[in-house]
Amino acid sequence: MPTTWRSGTYPAVTAVNTGDGRMAPWTVTDGTAELVRGTAGSMGGLGRVGTHLAVAPETSLERTIAALDPGREYRISLRYARDSRTAGSADAVTALSIGDLQYSIIATTATPSASGSGQITFGTYVGTFTAEQRTEKLTLEGVGAAGMMIDDLVIIGADPGIEDALVHYRFDEGTGSTAANSGTRASAGAASLSGDVGWSDDAVFGKSLAFPGGDDDFVTLPNGVLQGVTDFSVSMWTKLDERKDWTGLFQVGEGTGETGGYFQIQSNTRVTPVVRDWPPRSRTRVRCPRAVRWSRSGSSLAGRPTCPSDRGRTSPSHVRVTPERCT
Repeated sequence: MPTTWRSGTYPAVTAVNTGDGRMAPWTVTDGTAELVRGTAGSMGGLGRVGTHLAVAPETSLERTIAALDPGREYRISLRYARDSRTAGSADAVTALSIGDLQYSIIATTATPSASGSGQITFGTYVGTFTAEQRTEKLTLEGVGAAGMMIDDLVIIGADPGIEDALVHYRFDEGTGSTAANSGTRASAGAASLSGDVGWSDDAVFGKSLAFPGGDDDFVTLPNGVLQGVTDFSVSMWTKLDERKDWTGLFQVGEGTGETGGYFQIQSNTRVTPVVRDWPPRSRTRVRCPRAVRWSRSGSSLAGRPTCPSDRGRTSPSHVRVTPERCT
């Protein structure tokens, strides 16, 4: 944090020199990078809020990206603009390198960092790379004749990986009365089939579960399936023989009767959350399930309490429960 901030004075530009730890986990390896406030006179092309990174010519930065899966494809994106403080019309060029990706981002005078009218002038870069090891070095280097402004750099998996799921029921056993959890949470055991639930060859992947539609036809997930999780998402493949209101797809909750609460996904119903101390009750409408064809369904819940007595019921083909992630 700039020392001048202690007195309530906020500089429009803060220089970060080589070896300065102010931008950790980023490290300036050559030259001087700058943190430029969106309210500065040379800015406005991405709104007059926040702070942008200025990469000057012959300036380079790097940071280590950890927890990658070797062989998996990732998507990297960022917003960029030519630094309007640079005189003339020379292009700004920043060389980006990570994994097997090497790319030169070019910002011309058509994408200036300054915008007096409030118009968004920043461009967007999106690329993909394949991780070669668990950690990769991300490098930004100014190689053009003009400076470049960079913001909103994000790295995510190009496609969701099964290895990211805490709980994953494939429902592809084809026989028996249980379905195994292949997710990373070993404590979440097998799901149990109830009523007349059986197996079917009609599936997106291998096998699926068939639900005749009786009140006792469901799959019970083990207790504690969401223990220690505060934010979570549920996704599944479903195929309805007939599209009706109040078709239950997934429910997880705690307590009995009027105590406790639940999170429920149903088709063609209204969103009617009922807040009751902890946890909140919530019922989520899902528009995507269609009759006669497989479709992907899902929803998320944030800020729920953790409780070891969570018990879930489900009626889909595939179920994954994954924590919400942000990079």
